[in-house]
Amino acid sequence: MTGDIVLTAPEVDKLRQLGARAFLYVVTYAKSDKPRLRIIQDPIPQLERENLFRAVQYLVDKENWESKGNEIYDLPTLD
Repeated sequence: MTGDIVLTAPEVDKLRQLGARAFLYVVTYAKSDKPRLRIIQDPIPQLERENLFRAVQYLVDKENWESKGNEIYDLPTLD
């Protein structure tokens, strides 16, 4: 499954502090035979965020995060 992601204010703050040393890992299709991993380095300047609730949660829509970073398709599966 894939869709929008929600980041909390502490997560956004930490990603902002780390800058280029920060990586956001988004796993999709985790329960399928072929899970996918998208890795986005320094995500804060790249992602457009919508304030969800009093600057405590931020929504990043699927079209936004899917166009950033690199996706890894050949992930090992856990048996």
